[in-house]
Amino acid sequence: MDNDATLQSTLNDYQKKFCGKRCLLEINYKGLDDIVVVFTETDLHHLLGLHYVLDKAVRATESIEMIKNNELLISDFTNHQDFSKMSSRFKNYSFIERVFYDKKVNICVVAKDLKSNNMKLNLLVYEISGRSAIVLGIRQITDTYYKLVTLHEASSNTYKNVRKTKIKNIEWLD
Repeated sequence: MDNDATLQSTLNDYQKKFCGKRCLLEINYKGLDDIVVVFTETDLHHLLGLHYVLDKAVRATESIEMIKNNELLISDFTNHQDFSKMSSRFKNYSFIERVFYDKKVNICVVAKDLKSNNMKLNLLVYEISGRSAIVLGIRQITDTYYKLVTLHEASSNTYKNVRKTKIKNIEWLD
């Protein structure tokens, strides 16, 4: 996060690699065998934690337009009280690519095995690094499709004693 072009370059990267595409995740879990994840640019509003540092009235479509027009810069938020929440999500953006393109992360937890699930997630994909875990939350949005809804860090202890399943395969449909 060293320069102001980063929000725009992250949006450009997300648009190029993910937006408008569908990805099939084959899960090693009966009842949630295959899920199709869809990607839209407005996903980034929550994935990057912009909702923490922007006024609650600013919707995802607005924040994305502001990034496109270079009207929203990281330097605008460095003094915000919740900047650390946003910056930790921002620095973990590459985790999405590690999951879907590099296929280096394959451990996940099905929602029914979570103690607390206030975001109504269906699936969590995570990677433990020391005392923390990088977590990517996926929620069902229609009978057929799922979307990314959160990217954050949590204590690695949160996932030590939960049942885990694996992503068997990832296939891009578009």
